[in-house]
Amino acid sequence: MTQGTAGAPAADPPGIVVGVDVEGRSVAALREAVALGGLMGWPVHAVHALDVAEGLSAMGRIQEHEKVRLRTRERILRWAGECLGASLPNLRVIWGHPVQVLLTRARDVRAELLLVGSHQRRPGDYFLGGTADRLLRGAACPVLVRRQPPAPERPILVPIDLSEESRIALRIATRLARVRGAELLTLFIRDRANRDPGDRYSELVAAAGYPIRALTDQGDPRVRIAHHAHRENVDMVVMGSHGRTGLARWALGSVTESVLRRTDLSVLAVKAEDREFLLEAPVSGKSAD
Repeated sequence: MTQGTAGAPAADPPGIVVGVDVEGRSVAALREAVALGGLMGWPVHAVHALDVAEGLSAMGRIQEHEKVRLRTRERILRWAGECLGASLPNLRVIWGHPVQVLLTRARDVRAELLLVGSHQRRPGDYFLGGTADRLLRGAACPVLVRRQPPAPERPILVPIDLSEESRIALRIATRLARVRGAELLTLFIRDRANRDPGDRYSELVAAAGYPIRALTDQGDPRVRIAHHAHRENVDMVVMGSHGRTGLARWALGSVTESVLRRTDLSVLAVKAEDREFLLEAPVSGKSAD
């Protein structure tokens, strides 16, 4: 567990990168990362971004780095240790802005998933807040924003628009539901441009190879996804990043950010250029409760 620098190459194998802090906002994200790492047999890379403090001497920076590293490690041991049988993550404390540090670390270790916590939403919130919002836009791998403690027994919801991106999202969600033994829900939303899925929706659900409860609704996707997420008490919403629902990379705010604003649940955002995260990875165990 040595100090790294943003931009320095790393020889670590691909895995999960999770942002951590010492205030406790990242506890749910850390537990999710450790549980998923145990399921998939992947290493977990915990990263604490340490803002550069003006006025500190070189010795002061070294002392501050070590103090934060020890505090973060102590909290990781306490928080992640509750996931029985899971390996503890590798920890790096890196000087720099959190967004830059996390994106660089994810690139350096060829991360399959970037996982972060988020502040609880407040009435009237428009943006997620700096880090999660910018990571959703800038990451080259899927990003999971964990809002609540992981609840593997609760359903996973996948909005479907029949695009290739939503098909990949469904395959990822199916993988997650299978290893967790969770219920899987899909949701097709009719609107003026997409009135009736016909047989295509049923065929997509049937081809998943996993029991799915298929839902259909009509209206604004941003409103209806949030409505069904609340009503079904889902643990996670898995969303493709392109397609007719308006989830283009430059316009993630139109749907994904709206779902994060309207719910207190996790959202796994998968961009069109992402590798097919979780699709081929071996299962090495069961999720920790």
